Amino acid sequence: MTDPAQVVREVMDLRTWAVVGLRQNPARPAYGVAQFLQRQGKRLAPVHRAPQDVIEWRH
Repeated sequence: MTDPAQVVREVMDLRTWAVVGLRQNPARPAYGVAQFLQRQGKRLAPVHRAPQDVIEWRH
């Protein structure tokens, strides 16, 4: 059986993360998730139907 703590460690070791629904709106959950990931040194790949809204997030 897989150790849940090991799975979390492996996932957090990933360098690039896709953030679905990311926009420049601090009230949206994706915004907070993206901020957290950037503080962890992760590279973001915003996934949104209007990508020009999130161009600043590309790292």
